Amino acid sequence: DDALRDTVASSIRNCLEFEQQRAAWAG
Repeated sequence: DDALRDTVASSIRNCLEFEQQRAAWAG
């Protein structure tokens, strides 16, 4: 299902962005 795949992709993208932000704050 495309909708489900888009939702998963969005979740993964948000997670990656969150990790980058946390890494920036830690650095």
